[in-house]
Amino acid sequence: MNKKILLSAATLAGFLALTPAVTNASQWHKGTPKALRSAWVSSKSFNGRHSTVKIYAGHVTYKSALLPDPQTVTQIKYKKTSAHHYTVSGKYFNNAPAGGIRETLKLKVISHNKVYVKVPNSAGMGINGYYVR
Repeated sequence: MNKKILLSAATLAGFLALTPAVTNASQWHKGTPKALRSAWVSSKSFNGRHSTVKIYAGHVTYKSALLPDPQTVTQIKYKKTSAHHYTVSGKYFNNAPAGGIRETLKLKVISHNKVYVKVPNSAGMGINGYYVR
């Protein structure tokens, strides 16, 4: 009887050791995806000025062509929502209350040199659109 229990326990332990760990793609990860890290320039211009989005490992800076000051989003985390779609979230502290204001960017990778950026809270301030390297 003890041999059967020992054999079944060893079989179960071996099976659990050989099965891969389940990873959840919808988890939030620290930083930004490597595929998005670069300086991006909008393909549209407003009076000869382009909006820019600069994505670094630990923060994202975006500047609208319509506004004078850039916004820097820190404490970055991201999640891959589907194939080539990312949600990047963080806080910005420029003229914000002590805890900062949560900012979310939705990015879609079109190709190696082109992304679509949408900032839901921007209310059409010239940020949403296609960007190239």
